[in-house]
Amino acid sequence: MLDLPAPAAVKGRAGRFQMANGTSAAAPTVYRVPRAQIHAPVAVIVATRRPERPLAVDILKFENGKADQTGRTDARGVAVFRFRTEGEFLVRIAAAAPGEPFDLMIWHGEEAAVPIPPAYRFAPREATAK
Repeated sequence: MLDLPAPAAVKGRAGRFQMANGTSAAAPTVYRVPRAQIHAPVAVIVATRRPERPLAVDILKFENGKADQTGRTDARGVAVFRFRTEGEFLVRIAAAAPGEPFDLMIWHGEEAAVPIPPAYRFAPREATAK
């Protein structure tokens, strides 16, 4: 079980952060994360240390259920999932061969506001009048 610690401020954002290092085994590695709350988004990031050997990552609500989200680490060796849920959820990580090192990071808290540049830039009227 990977328990999220008490809420704290991380870079000005209120939330909970947890990180785990692991190595793939013959069977998929499953992390159980309790106490998620629907009002705050969850971000799950899995990073392999060998991008040429991708990892399969599943997010599940129920242990015996079908994966709610599924993916693989990309060419950079990273897989990112964003969602909201209530209560417990599971992160299942599998590799083609045992012995693949990985890092799991989970953030549960405030979303960071990302500034979006304007889609258009208008020239001043004086420049267009000529």
